[in-house]
Amino acid sequence: MPEGGYTASSDSMAAAQERLRQAAEDPAAQASLVAPPKVTQEQFGRVHGGHFAAYSAGVEQVGAALTGLSGELNALGGGIGAGGQAYAEQEASTSSAVAAHDPGTV
Repeated sequence: MPEGGYTASSDSMAAAQERLRQAAEDPAAQASLVAPPKVTQEQFGRVHGGHFAAYSAGVEQVGAALTGLSGELNALGGGIGAGGQAYAEQEASTSSAVAAHDPGTV
């Protein structure tokens, strides 16, 4: 915590939103590389073919998890961005109110 208490910076929150948006791109891109499985049951092998359904389901779950992660990172970034915007709006409103009340203080 900074000296003097908690501070919020709408600029740093907007930057965090953008970093999260960029970070969310990678898992979604990887999901399309993972799922659906790139091998068929026949390619899985005669001996192991009986396990292909479980393998395929697992690969699909990994792909879905990566897609879900991207969505959650975007949602988190959106929340941080909205919070930053709310801080900026409140700061501007408070500054205007103080200036209207006592122009010499702002």
